[in-house]
Amino acid sequence: MSSEAEACARRLEPRAPERGMGMVSSSIARAKRQTTTRSPSAIAGMDEFLLDYERVGRYGEGSVLRLRFPAAAQERRLLVWLSRSYLESIVLESISPDLRGVQMTRDRVVMCFVAGEDRGLDVDLRFTFDRPGLIGGCLGLVGGSSVSIAQHVLP
Repeated sequence: MSSEAEACARRLEPRAPERGMGMVSSSIARAKRQTTTRSPSAIAGMDEFLLDYERVGRYGEGSVLRLRFPAAAQERRLLVWLSRSYLESIVLESISPDLRGVQMTRDRVVMCFVAGEDRGLDVDLRFTFDRPGLIGGCLGLVGGSSVSIAQHVLP
């Protein structure tokens, strides 16, 4: 494991789920949902992200969950978590960009990404739905904002 991955892994620690979702605004169009999150303690946009996902999918078909993080004045590590309950309802096919570290806890999976100086970061989770019905979960930044998601999966 590289020193950068080790540093990321050291920062990954189990935490209790955050209560509340910070300030969330959303707009819905064509069965897609985009949600911008920001915690009340956000500093200079470091705690913001845009989430883009399909609200309706079909069992066995592919979909993408996309998180977009704004550019920052310096390189930073982003610790993105996703609830295990959501991950148990999908089959993950790929994650881009490459992970710098990952840790599984009882109720979530934490993934570490590195965003370059003065560059934003788009994280794409490509997957297929593993079962029909309503699936849901939460995702967010370790120590930052989070959002709940729900998707209807048709047979």
